Amino acid sequence: MESVRAFIAIALPPEICLALSDCISRIKQHHGDIKWVRTEGLHITLKFLGDIQPGRVEEIASSLSQIGSACPAFEISIEGAGAFPGMQRPRIIWTGIRQGAEELIRLASQIDGAMETFGFEPEGRPFKPHITLGRVRSPKNIRETMEAVKNQTGIFGTFRANAIILMQSVLKPTGAEYTPLHQFQIQG
Repeated sequence: MESVRAFIAIALPPEICLALSDCISRIKQHHGDIKWVRTEGLHITLKFLGDIQPGRVEEIASSLSQIGSACPAFEISIEGAGAFPGMQRPRIIWTGIRQGAEELIRLASQIDGAMETFGFEPEGRPFKPHITLGRVRSPKNIRETMEAVKNQTGIFGTFRANAIILMQSVLKPTGAEYTPLHQFQIQG
């Protein structure tokens, strides 16, 4: 049976996805060579798993269910924008998380530890809560684009994180398509 490309995430409510889509539209006006995330693909990644065997999906789901049931629900505020590794040589354009960042770091750490028991490599660098907006493909118009990124200083919204999702990612020429495999409630 074919492997499943998967990751663990927190979904965003539609109104925040629309606000971030507007943000992307403002930055796009500067014509940087960037592969932008589609509105329906915006999310907070907690752990990228890569290819997993279909038989392992239920085991992973059970572990995530336990983590979710032990985690209190919390508020997340989405605001500002920036770039990894930095504004001078950006590779990833992101929007930040202010409120809820500590809780996301704790949750990602718990998930990282649990996934290590399934043979997944632990993250090599500290988890930085963010939402990827786009990936830079070349330096074309990058200076103007990064000025536009710096100008995205507002709050895009606040929401209550109440679920962890095990998501399947299928790579297509039009971009990755995501399908929820399992959803686990975070205790309220």
